Amino acid sequence: GAIMPMSVAWVITAKKTPLFDLNFSMPTNKRIDVPLVTGSVLFGMGWALAGLCPGPSIAALGFGGSGVILFFFAMIVGMLSTKFLPRESASPTNV
Repeated sequence: GAIMPMSVAWVITAKKTPLFDLNFSMPTNKRIDVPLVTGSVLFGMGWALAGLCPGPSIAALGFGGSGVILFFFAMIVGMLSTKFLPRESASPTNV
């Protein structure tokens, strides 16, 4: 299901300029470090344990069920808790 939207996104990015900005902003940090690996592992564990990732979990709220609701609120708490974690200074640059 993601092939069609992604193909549209690739066509848009091939235009060399974004639709609503002057340039594309790309991150400069290309290192694989501990915070990246830790976040990836936690994301994968959550997806494996719950069977949901963030986008579909919002859609699944319409079906109800205590598991989906619990996952959704745990996801929100996780997202909000990132404000309290130390940050590296990785500012995007214009390409």
